[in-house]
Amino acid sequence: MKYVPKEALAPCFGLARPSLGIAYVRDDLPARVQAFVTDHELYHLTDPAVNWIWREIKANVHAFVRHPLGGLGCVALTVCSGERWRLYWTRLREGK
Repeated sequence: MKYVPKEALAPCFGLARPSLGIAYVRDDLPARVQAFVTDHELYHLTDPAVNWIWREIKANVHAFVRHPLGGLGCVALTVCSGERWRLYWTRLREGK
């Protein structure tokens, strides 16, 4: 796990690279949100699922059970960010 500046990942909060065995999380997130995102990205490192939507659902549920307040904080930060809305819309359109 590496914590990196916002500029390295924005608008994403985190990124997992299973093939490299490493995950990145932004270092500017509130502590509870950062804990949620960290758990979410670590889950991705060992998840064998192929479908990206299913992978995201599983990682979110896994992290939400462990860090519910961080999960709610993550949702709040996402709802307030046009940049993150565009990110999700693009991912849905492109299927990745």
